[in-house]
Amino acid sequence: PDNREQSLHISRLSVAQNQTQPRSRIVGGSPASPGSWPWLVNLQLDGVLMCGGVLVDSSWVVTAAHCFAG
Repeated sequence: PDNREQSLHISRLSVAQNQTQPRSRIVGGSPASPGSWPWLVNLQLDGVLMCGGVLVDSSWVVTAAHCFAG
């Protein structure tokens, strides 16, 4: 087969609609006291939540690539 030519096949799937109405985005969670997860960070821009991250060292945070442009 010629590797230069590729084709994309799209199939229609039958998907059942979700009948439940979630009350929040967190399912089965419980409140955490401040400091109970010290390796998690909240990245904010002008006081607004932008992304979350994880501390991997005293001055390094790993976060998702889409959180920053470029």
